[in-house]
Amino acid sequence: MSDMQDPKSGISTLELLNAACARIFRDVAGLNNSSEHWGWSDQRLLKEPLEALEVDSLTLLEFVMEVETVYGVELDEADVNRCGSVGDLVQLVSAALNGS
Repeated sequence: MSDMQDPKSGISTLELLNAACARIFRDVAGLNNSSEHWGWSDQRLLKEPLEALEVDSLTLLEFVMEVETVYGVELDEADVNRCGSVGDLVQLVSAALNGS
């Protein structure tokens, strides 16, 4: 998935991927019901360290499994474990979609 632009919306494919992964993460991590994280923009969510989001390994695994299912990719466990933010995870998904 190269960072092309949708001709109708003018939104890049990476922006669409960021938004979709942020939505999936919010759902899996229960952040939609969190008073602390509710008003965060996708950009802030993507940049925030996973530790600051208090994400446990089970939540991370659920997110990865959901993203793998939605996008039909397989993410390397060692690569996932090196990620420090949701944005890092999105980069892994993007690379997998591009065949990297």
